[in-house]
Amino acid sequence: MKNLVIYSSVAFLSIAGFGELYAQDNFTLGAQYKPRFELRNGFKRPILEDQDPAYFVEQRARLWADYKSEKFAIHINVQDVRMWGATDQIYKSDGTQNGSLTNVYEAYGIYNFSKKFSGKIGRQELDYDNARFLGNLDWAMQGRSHDALLFRYKTKDLDVHIGGALNQLQKEPTYLTAAAYDVNNYKNMQFLWLHKDWDKFNASFLFHNDGRELVNDDGQFTGVEYHRQTVGLIPKYSVKKFAMDGEFYYQMGSSPTGRDVSAYFLALHATLKTKFAPITLGAEYASGTEYDEAENDNSWAPLYGTNHKFYGYMDYFYVGNAHSQFGNNAGLIDFHLKSKLTFKEKNNLMVAIHHFMSPVDVIDRTNNEALDASLGTEVDLTYSRKLTKGVSAFAGYSHMFATESLEELKLNDAELIAGSSDFQGWFWLGMNFSAELFNKSKK
Repeated sequence: MKNLVIYSSVAFLSIAGFGELYAQDNFTLGAQYKPRFELRNGFKRPILEDQDPAYFVEQRARLWADYKSEKFAIHINVQDVRMWGATDQIYKSDGTQNGSLTNVYEAYGIYNFSKKFSGKIGRQELDYDNARFLGNLDWAMQGRSHDALLFRYKTKDLDVHIGGALNQLQKEPTYLTAAAYDVNNYKNMQFLWLHKDWDKFNASFLFHNDGRELVNDDGQFTGVEYHRQTVGLIPKYSVKKFAMDGEFYYQMGSSPTGRDVSAYFLALHATLKTKFAPITLGAEYASGTEYDEAENDNSWAPLYGTNHKFYGYMDYFYVGNAHSQFGNNAGLIDFHLKSKLTFKEKNNLMVAIHHFMSPVDVIDRTNNEALDASLGTEVDLTYSRKLTKGVSAFAGYSHMFATESLEELKLNDAELIAGSSDFQGWFWLGMNFSAELFNKSKK
C-alpha cells in the first residue's frame, strides 16, 4: 500500500505537469539511476586471514518533481534502494524481504514571505558548507534527510538559516501517552547557520543543539532528554591561485549516555593551483577520550556529516563504526595530501594520501602497554569520466596500510588472535544516469 501511494502521487504530478499550466509558473520532472559494484577486502575494519571479501551490486533509483511559483514551491523526491538479488524475482513485499528500501527521500513545501525571507517545511536535506557536520550523505545510496522546519533570510552577501525538528515514534491514532523514542536519531534538534561573503573571504557560523533520550545501563530509553551543543566556525580565504580554509568546532553538554561532553575539532587546509593540478595539504585534529576515562566524553562527534568524504574512503573512522577501546572513541589526527588531475576534458583522477594517528593512548590489551600513535596510511584513487550529457562512469581503489594500533581499535579479542590479512583493499565501479524528463513553464 505504501508503494502504491508513492507511485500514484508521482503519476499524478506527472499528469498534472503535462496538463494546463495557467495556475503555475514552472513544473519539472527528473530522474536518476545510480548502480555501484563493490569489492570489500578490509572495508571499515581489517579483514581477517580466514575471511573472504564481500562483493555485491547496489543501486538507487530516484524520481523527483518540482513545482515553483512566485509565492511557493513543492518538491517531492521518491527513491528505491536495493541490493541486486536481495529479493526473489517473483515476490510481493510482506515485510520479511531484506536488502531493499522504497521511501520518500524528500517531500517539502516552501513559502516565500518576501524576496528575502522564506519558510521550508517537510522532509529535506540539510547540507551545509563542506558537509563536515551537516551533510546529505550522497555517497550512501539511501542518502540522509531530516523532517524539519526551516526559515531562511538571504541577501546578496548574507545567508541566515534557522531550523528545528521534533521526532516521535508512535503512530496515530494510538499515540495517546508519552512513549520512549528508541530510534538512533535526535528526538529534537535546533540550529542556526549564518554565512557571510566578503571580497576574498567568507565565513560560516553554526550553532546546533541535539536532544536525545537517555539510555540506562540496561539499554532502555528513559524518556529523559540529554542535550549536546555544537558550535562551529568555518572561514575561507582565496586569492588568485591560492586558497586556505579552516574548521573550528567545540561540543559541550551531555551525551546520550549522560556523560559530560567537552570535545573539539580543528582543521586547516591550503590549496595551490598549479599548471599541472591543484594540490591540497591538510591537517585535522578530532579530540578523543582516553581508554580509562569513565566520567567524561571528550570525543568529537560529526553527528550528521558526510563522513565518507573526509576520513579516508575506506571508512575506518566515524562512518557507522567505532574506532575505540573500552567504549571510548579514540578521536583522530589526519595529515593528508590531495590532488585532482583533469585530462582530455572529460576525465578526472583524484588522488588522496592520508596518514592517521591517535590523539590518545592506544593500549595493547595483552600487556596493558601503550602502542605507537600511528594508525596507518591510506591511499585513495578515484577516476571519473563523463560519457555524455547526464551519464558518467566512476571507478575507485583504496588501500589501507594498517598498524597494530589500528587493529587494537577496530578488532575484538578473538579477531586479534585470529590475525588480520596482509592485504587490505577496496575496489568499486559505478555509473550515474541523471536526466530532466520534463520541464514546462507558464507563458
